[in-house]
Amino acid sequence: HQALATLWQQLKTQQGLIDKEPVELASMVNHAVEQAIGPCQRGKRHHLGQQLCTIEKDRQVALIQQWLAFEKNRPSFRVVAIEESCDIQLQGKTLKLRIDRVDQLADGSYLILDYKTGNSSSGDWEGLRPRDPQLPLYFISDRYQPTAGIAFAQINVRKQSLIGLHSGDYPASSASANKSFPAIGDNRYDLPRDWPGAKRHWQQLLSNLLQRFLDGDCRVDYRDSLSLSQQQALLPLNRYFDHWRLKFENTP
Repeated sequence: HQALATLWQQLKTQQGLIDKEPVELASMVNHAVEQAIGPCQRGKRHHLGQQLCTIEKDRQVALIQQWLAFEKNRPSFRVVAIEESCDIQLQGKTLKLRIDRVDQLADGSYLILDYKTGNSSSGDWEGLRPRDPQLPLYFISDRYQPTAGIAFAQINVRKQSLIGLHSGDYPASSASANKSFPAIGDNRYDLPRDWPGAKRHWQQLLSNLLQRFLDGDCRVDYRDSLSLSQQQALLPLNRYFDHWRLKFENTP
């Protein structure tokens, strides 16, 4: 995050990236990664030795170079927000958010991005308890309108891509418009098919979840079978099966 923030504070636009000579850009990436790793190393000298930090620097430099190559092939954009604080009101409470990045496209609309180094999916936004609700929260804050899309900026060794939903006007011919970044009307998940519907859906859903938290609702209620399987060792402690046994026995 910090290395990319440093780079885009200097580059500012996609054209600024394209115009950089390869040698100069490589130097910028190296310097940005060094700046990001340095404070971590100084803060944990006993855990982060020089050799380990060198390996990590080489890894991050390679990933960022691959990501920037991907960014060059996106539709034209300029970066208008980097690690920006954002407040949203839900159920009378203020939630403090930090948006990784916002791009403004050539038509004036905004694309909200959340960096991810692991695997991501817009399926993380569906269901009664979304697994990864940050981007829907950023979207319903109404800070950047009109919305061109919300997307995970996936940066890992397997693939560099945008994963999310766009308004339908995103150029289909672009390298970043693919099955992982469809128009909202074409999404294959149980999500609304337009932005107004998505806004109403996520506002109600996330408000309900926050209210449950405020009400002290702490029942053991696994989101899905994967969450349950990952917590097998804790089932005897939280008495999950006792709960379902009693519920079954009390059912007429």
